[in-house]
Amino acid sequence: FNTKYYYEVGIGHTTRTFWFTTPPEVGPDVPYTFGLIGDLGQTYDSNRTLSHYELNPVKGKTLLFVGDLSYADHYPFHDNVRWDTWGRFIERSAAYQPWIWTAGNHEIDFAPEIGEDIPFKPYT
Repeated sequence: FNTKYYYEVGIGHTTRTFWFTTPPEVGPDVPYTFGLIGDLGQTYDSNRTLSHYELNPVKGKTLLFVGDLSYADHYPFHDNVRWDTWGRFIERSAAYQPWIWTAGNHEIDFAPEIGEDIPFKPYT
């Protein structure tokens, strides 16, 4: 409880160190706050939204993300580069605190133009 863990990602000269803190021990008078974001995408407004959350002095200790993450479905063949750029974009927060995700309508999709006819969840 309330323990800060450090972890390293990468290999060789490209390693980076991140950290997160575990929740406090559960109890009737132990406060725990959640942030809430949805429909973030990858625009100027996305950056403003995430910055606003990060700069909030009482931001949540865990973020609840209520769907519509990268909007990769707006690109031909569900361009996986959009997922990569979105991951790099949110890393500044997600690497340091838990994010809990739910699927939005932009994550449950399919691409009939390449023969897909059954919806799938790209991030599972």
